[in-house]
Amino acid sequence: MTGVTYGDLIARAARAVHNGAAQVQHRPFDTTTEALSAMADFHGVLDAVEGHTWAIINPARAAGITSSHWPDPAEIAALGMAAQIRQVTGTLRPHPSLLRPAVGPWGEAARCLRAASDLLATHRNPDGTPRSPDAAAIQDAAGRAGALARVGDLAGAVVAMEDFLALRAGQAGVSWPEVRRWLPGMAAIRAHARDAAMTGEPGHAGPLDRVGLIGAPIRTGNVLDELGDRLLRLRQSAWQLVNDPNRSIATLRDIATAGIAVHAHTATFHGADLTPAAAGGSPPTGGRALIERGRGWQHLHAELRAFACPGRPDDVVRQDLIGIGRCLRTVAPLPGQAKITFDPGTADDRRVAATLNGAVTLMADIGDYNARTFTRITRTGQLHINARALTGAEITDDPDLVKAKVDGLLVPAPQPHSAAVTDLYDVVRHHPIHAPEAALAPAREATRATGMERDPIARPEIGARP
Repeated sequence: MTGVTYGDLIARAARAVHNGAAQVQHRPFDTTTEALSAMADFHGVLDAVEGHTWAIINPARAAGITSSHWPDPAEIAALGMAAQIRQVTGTLRPHPSLLRPAVGPWGEAARCLRAASDLLATHRNPDGTPRSPDAAAIQDAAGRAGALARVGDLAGAVVAMEDFLALRAGQAGVSWPEVRRWLPGMAAIRAHARDAAMTGEPGHAGPLDRVGLIGAPIRTGNVLDELGDRLLRLRQSAWQLVNDPNRSIATLRDIATAGIAVHAHTATFHGADLTPAAAGGSPPTGGRALIERGRGWQHLHAELRAFACPGRPDDVVRQDLIGIGRCLRTVAPLPGQAKITFDPGTADDRRVAATLNGAVTLMADIGDYNARTFTRITRTGQLHINARALTGAEITDDPDLVKAKVDGLLVPAPQPHSAAVTDLYDVVRHHPIHAPEAALAPAREATRATGMERDPIARPEIGARP
């Protein structure tokens, strides 16, 4: 399931629940064994619903929810549903459904729900602290309510089949006492599931649907998949760098290079001219806003070149930088790199546009994480600068600085120099376009530019160590 998201897994589970319901309503069981297997799968998907409820809520919060005077309606209904499911499916762990292969649609639904629970678990440490930037989407109250509403909707769809399943099992020769043991009556589950489903919008859980698996291998079979995977891993690396004691200015420079490339190639795809002559007096919008943001990353990269700190460069970031540059040159080459005409009417080019626009959004997130990383570097006293970058006014009254400038030595970075970088980060940490344009750009043929000779924002040596 490489590249799968939380929303994908829940959608698969919903389809499987629907398929299982359709089968039990329209096709009798051929044998008693088949009927018993279906009832076991029925219990299995309910057990998976219970487990997924806890994956969303987090068991550590249960006591606080139940003791609150004003508990969240979605959470209190979901906890009641989980408790009622446990009474039906039992407390034996691992649940017996996990000890047999999933053969029917309900078994597939259980598998997808458990995979979704595992996916959410990868984003949090055992103590509940985040392991990725996407952990915030899991902890968001609105997203959690939407996810619980959807789980309640799934549980309601499953238990609604209890009577149909009992009838089919009895018709297949299962004794009625045995049927009643498996299906004792689930009105209480249905009531709590209905309450949970009514507290939110079961159709979606907002940003939670886009959460993927941490550490999934980079998909190299498709250039857009690879570009998206590498950008997500770059965001994960940038987020981890904030709290990593091995914070590296060289890594911040590499990430700034990626920011230059993403905005340059995206602006080109949208038909913008990369040359300074194309700038106008009005506030930048659309492609011009992307160009201005790319230049912001370029200025940031130039400022960072003067700094140094003990942290070593991140080889994973370097690898992703090279890969991102290669992918961008393939899907949206700059003027002079290739001759490609883009057709906004085709599904492939719409997907390219969506991937590139998503890359711009990710770079804003990355800019925010890098801003926090740079601030922490300055607070540790580990930020140094080559004395040759200092002005005469900055060294006049300090003979040691004069000597350091002559010898090209590193000295503690003065506050004005670090403040200049902080100001640049305050720009790139925000999305460049506040009102995204709905239409794609005209064909590439109409947007040629001689940018490589006129200070383009894209560095041709992307991927080369500065």
